[in-house]
Amino acid sequence: MGMGGVHYIVDFLDCRCEMERLNDATEIEAFIVPLVNSSGLTYLYHYSYQFYECDGTTKAGFSTFVMLAESHISFHTWSETRKVNCDIFACNFTKDNSNSVDFIYKFLAQYFNSYDPKLTIISRY
Repeated sequence: MGMGGVHYIVDFLDCRCEMERLNDATEIEAFIVPLVNSSGLTYLYHYSYQFYECDGTTKAGFSTFVMLAESHISFHTWSETRKVNCDIFACNFTKDNSNSVDFIYKFLAQYFNSYDPKLTIISRY
């Protein structure tokens, strides 16, 4: 039996992107569908939750979940510490999706401009 899937667990630390990328979900929502489609995975839907400062109007990070036919992607931004926790998982039921997951990881590493990414790769069986 082959590998059942590939699971990237990433902590993008010391993100030096524009603060808006860490605070506002709308920017990542604008490119998530083209990114997934370019990777060869199958986008189904996504949902974001926007966090706000105590004033109720200043954006202060977000969590986004992307449902794929193959599994999921999730983001949790921490703008106050300039980090993003990310989870990218794709099952390999009909084909090996390792390159697709790696494509998304590399794009996000550049997008968030992480100077200290911590990547754990788990082969799922």
